[in-house]
This record gives sequence, C-alpha cells and structure tokens, in this order.
Amino acid sequence: DRGVTEAELGRTEDVLDPDALTICFARRGATYKRLTLMLRDPERLKKLSVFIRTVTLQWVREEIDLGDDLETYPAFKARIDRGLSRIAEEQGSGRRSILVTSVGPITVSVGRALGLDRDRNWAFAWALRNSSVSEIRYQADGTYGLIDFNGVGHLRDPELVTHL
Repeated sequence: DRGVTEAELGRTEDVLDPDALTICFARRGATYKRLTLMLRDPERLKKLSVFIRTVTLQWVREEIDLGDDLETYPAFKARIDRGLSRIAEEQGSGRRSILVTSVGPITVSVGRALGLDRDRNWAFAWALRNSSVSEIRYQADGTYGLIDFNGVGHLRDPELVTHL
C-alpha cells in the first residue's frame, strides 16, 4: 500500500530480524542552510561551525539560560526518547521505519543505542553528513543497537557529501 512490490517486501525477510524493529534515520539537507553561499567563503563557514558547536554544547550542558520560551536539552532528549519508544511500540518487531529528521534527534538516538553520556554523544553530531542515513535496531527486549551510522552510499557525486 506504500508503493512497494511484493518482491521488494520479500527481500526484507532476508535482511531484517523478525524480532527487531529497524529504524533508519535520514538526515535531511535543509535548503535554508544555503549551502552554496556558505561554501563560497570557507573561513566564514569555519567560524560559523565553531559558533554553532559552542552554543550547542552550552545548551546540552545547560550552561545557558534559555528563558521560558525555548526547550531545554533534558526536555528535548526526553521528547526524542518518548518518540523512539512510541515508534517501537506502534510498529512492533520485524518492521522498518524511516524517519527524515535533523541532527538533534539522530544524535540523541545514536547516543541511546550506544549508551553514551551527553558529551560523548554530541561528538557524533559534528560527524554527521547532510543527507546521510543511520540505522538503529530496537530489540524485543527493549534495547537499541546501532547497525549503521552516517551512510552516504546513495550520494553518487562526492561533492554532495557535506557537513553542518
């Protein structure tokens, strides 16, 4: 019912564990980032990247006051964890879900799968490539495992592999 043939569905039986839910995250390459403009000035891009990392780590470590209008990191992480749990409960074992999202939810999900503390977890954020695919498997026992991280095999042109 989603444009997939029976033959294509049959191939998943050879790949997917029937006792696990496989969740694939595809990081989107957002047009609002104006990548072509940023790539024209590598020095400016480098400064912007350092600024973004600094502010993000301050947010993760709760070192900045966001006021009442912005979500704290613990609230953000809890929201992502609830979403992952809800997907696992709704989809059940032996299914594949594909989520297209941004760096934050992917980073939290990878950290959950690997059992990382918040600082080590966010080291992954800076390695993520635009339009990359990461795969996490939810086991019947309630644990998560990282199957694949940051894949870009679907991007045939090496110039399309970018960060930030």
